[in-house]
Amino acid sequence: MLPFLFLAISLSGFSQSNTNQDELTPNYWDWIKVYRNSQVGYIDKYGVEVVAPVYDSIYKFGTHKKDWALTQSDGLYGFIDDQGNDVVLVQYEQINKFGEYQDGWALVKKEGYFGFIDESGTEVVTPEYDRIEQITKHAKAAN
Repeated sequence: MLPFLFLAISLSGFSQSNTNQDELTPNYWDWIKVYRNSQVGYIDKYGVEVVAPVYDSIYKFGTHKKDWALTQSDGLYGFIDDQGNDVVLVQYEQINKFGEYQDGWALVKKEGYFGFIDESGTEVVTPEYDRIEQITKHAKAAN
């Protein structure tokens, strides 16, 4: 009888752990990718559309910034967040990862010119430069 009692206690504790873990799980883990007219979006686990299928591609969350996914339409890029909101409108020809040049900044290219956005999606350096280079031992250049 004692082993059965131990098992019941363990399962009860496991269930509680799962509940706490679910509270920490990002929303997008329950999302399902959907396509309409060759455009991609997401629905949630209840079938509610959280991201309208308006993008050519939606990339993996967290590759550029935690809980953001890179979006692409007509060769331009932007970001959505883990709630399905556009946080950076699709407008850039290129968006690098945050922190490559400056902590909290990502290099962007718009209409052939380079600048930076911050982690809120705001342009902190207007894209007006032909080239941006980091001056360090290991300089990184944008061409």
